[in-house]
Amino acid sequence: MRIYVLALDGVFDLGLSAILDAFQTANELIEMSGLPVPQFEVKIVGMRKTVRTAHGLKVPIQLAGRQSPECVIVRAIACKTTDTLKAGLARPDVRDAAKASRTWARDGATLSALVLEPLCWLSLVCSTSSAQQIRMPHAAPNASKHLIKGMHEP
Repeated sequence: MRIYVLALDGVFDLGLSAILDAFQTANELIEMSGLPVPQFEVKIVGMRKTVRTAHGLKVPIQLAGRQSPECVIVRAIACKTTDTLKAGLARPDVRDAAKASRTWARDGATLSALVLEPLCWLSLVCSTSSAQQIRMPHAAPNASKHLIKGMHEP
């Protein structure tokens, strides 16, 4: 399975490393057990040539490639409040990532938004009318109203 782990500037270090460790361990167990299943082809992709984690570590970004992924996993950027999340979602690299995610989804990829507010990511990828129906019950009061409104491309 071709998997893209989408890393953007300010990605949570633990969130990125945990998913990479999980797939590496899975591949090692597949190899050790001799199971007749294909290994996971994992690429860390980004929207810029250089991506740094929230703690400033440089992430080894790979080119997305010509083949579409079967699965795209979006990791959280280190935005812990409604205001920082709103600013983070408005960044050009995040907008580019949402556009790329829409393309990958149209090509048949499964999207997994493992982000602080996955419904905010979903709102960027979905149409405006769909996103207006999204609510985030675990977020700060009125967060969905502030974050989703006006976050879409026509």
